[in-house]
Amino acid sequence: MRSHRSLALALSMFTLAVVALIPGSAGAVTGAAFTTTNTAADGTGHCKNGNEDINCNIYDGKQFVWLNGGPNVAYVGDGTYFFAVLAPGGQANPNDGTPKNLSDDFDAYTNRTFTVTGGTITAYGGTHDFNNNKIRLMPYADTPNPGGVYILAICSLQNGTPVTPSKCKYDAFKIQEGNAPSAFDLTVVKDASGTYDKIYSWGITKDVDRNSATQPSGSAAFQYTVKATRSAAQKTNIVVVGTITVFNPNVDANGDTIPVEHVTVTDHLSNDVDCVVDDAVDVTISTAEASFSYRCEFDLISYGQLNNSVTVTWEAQTLSNGAELPAGSANFIFTKIPFTFTKIDACAKITDVLDAGTTKKLGTPCGTKTFVYSRSIHVPTSGCAEHTNVATLEPKTTGVKQTASKTVTVCKG
Repeated sequence: MRSHRSLALALSMFTLAVVALIPGSAGAVTGAAFTTTNTAADGTGHCKNGNEDINCNIYDGKQFVWLNGGPNVAYVGDGTYFFAVLAPGGQANPNDGTPKNLSDDFDAYTNRTFTVTGGTITAYGGTHDFNNNKIRLMPYADTPNPGGVYILAICSLQNGTPVTPSKCKYDAFKIQEGNAPSAFDLTVVKDASGTYDKIYSWGITKDVDRNSATQPSGSAAFQYTVKATRSAAQKTNIVVVGTITVFNPNVDANGDTIPVEHVTVTDHLSNDVDCVVDDAVDVTISTAEASFSYRCEFDLISYGQLNNSVTVTWEAQTLSNGAELPAGSANFIFTKIPFTFTKIDACAKITDVLDAGTTKKLGTPCGTKTFVYSRSIHVPTSGCAEHTNVATLEPKTTGVKQTASKTVTVCKG
């Protein structure tokens, strides 16, 4: 059902020394993308599968598809965006002049630019119909997809154009004209987001300007040097996760979804890592949309840009409307997976303790740093006395301590 779409079709908008993972999510669209009808402009009855005036899966004409901000639980964040209607399959690219862009046959993205505030489209200055805080997607070219399936893309203009396709959101919809028995291929879209840990390792050394001092009275001064060394970060725990949505365009005369059986969904990274897709082998797609979560884990390997591809396959079968659906497959390529990272032990606290007594706080560096400081030690009343000075390094995340010490001798003479 379309309720899945708010989670499944929203493409989440995330450098290793040898794996060039794309960091950050600036310019990414939050929330979800939606299409709907507009009963205030067109009247009722044009949504054939879904919820009229809220979100819809299947329409009885191209002209009845409108863009809205989505329900409050999933609307796109405040900002300026543009939309584009695309042909499904393979790699999506909503920028003008790209092969699958069906909107740029009629106008530029600047004519499809709008503003969202609080989940509502509050401003639009182009030539498309704008009514009841919704924008009519027409005009756009006919899809080459035999099942009448289109893809809506919503992209943020925060960083200007061209946009990075992986930071846009995508939603599938279908135009159903006529009720003749037919069988249409499935369509698939997906999102992807990556995370990894940047783990830093530390070392500590300590030196003193002299090992002993002899004097008749007072205090002897010693100058200590403590060096905390932080290594370059190592990248570990690299994970890619997301949601795959399979769109089933097959409906009966009442607009109810016709199930497609023996469907399998697989997911693959461009560094030859196969991902685990939950409950996606030999399943039945009995709703307009079905969502599958997936997870990819891999070690540090040599690779540049990281892409993610999903493939949905199905066996030949006779649908419940009597139409024959040949065996087939569909795919969607998600390029330049964005990554976020967590720093582990990026900073460390350095302290110094003399004779297990007074603690001196040297600082909390977040990189290699040398501390130079003095300690004054009292001359004993007679003979000699040893004094041990211990410096401690404590990483801020793991708290695994390291120490370095120096012992000096002070004699009365």
